[in-house]
Amino acid sequence: MKEFIFREDESGNLIAEINPEFVRQSNMNMYNYKLKKSGIPREYYKYTFDNVIGFDESVIDKCKEYVDTFQDNEDTSLYFIGERNSGKTALSCIIGMELLKKGYEVSFSEFQYLQDCFITNQGFTKNPEIEDYIKKLKKSDVIIIDDCYDPEKSIRWKNSNHLIIAEWNYFIRSHISNEKKFIKTSNIPIANVEMYWGKDIASMLSEGRGKFLELSVENTELSEKRKQRLELKKN
Repeated sequence: MKEFIFREDESGNLIAEINPEFVRQSNMNMYNYKLKKSGIPREYYKYTFDNVIGFDESVIDKCKEYVDTFQDNEDTSLYFIGERNSGKTALSCIIGMELLKKGYEVSFSEFQYLQDCFITNQGFTKNPEIEDYIKKLKKSDVIIIDDCYDPEKSIRWKNSNHLIIAEWNYFIRSHISNEKKFIKTSNIPIANVEMYWGKDIASMLSEGRGKFLELSVENTELSEKRKQRLELKKN
């Protein structure tokens, strides 16, 4: 495909113009490259605000508004709260993909994997792969962190909880201080985070620079399917 197309003006002179199809294809190629690099799981690639189903319209509208006003919301991150399989990860990934289309750098990480990185990379011996991974996250305009703050899902929590809290606290503060944002998903409400993670981390979720907008997520279609599966098991 050619970058330029040519047309004749009224005087018969050839005028070079950017080929809009070339631009469209180039933008799509760049988007696909950044999408793959972001770490967003492939199973969410197919979802958009238009084809995802089962969510309350008010939640979808708030997600769309967040994307549309992302540049203006300098201090606001998102915190999706919901039960397992409520669709909060899907919504966070859709937002991430929409922001990628707008040219922002987006990274996705599982909370437990990030904790393991912090613990593994302690001391004087640094893991180069982990160092590069964390640097990539810090360069992102927004970091999606899935399944946050549940100590029961961290295999290292019982033995290393103070260390995890300290590293997590530093990671959040350094990212926020660079005017970057988070999209977090969790089954623990912001009001209960202090119970496990302390006042400093809890306060960063609810006040000052880097405060989080908490959105409660429930997918009625997934909930109904879950009820049907439970009924089948009972029978």
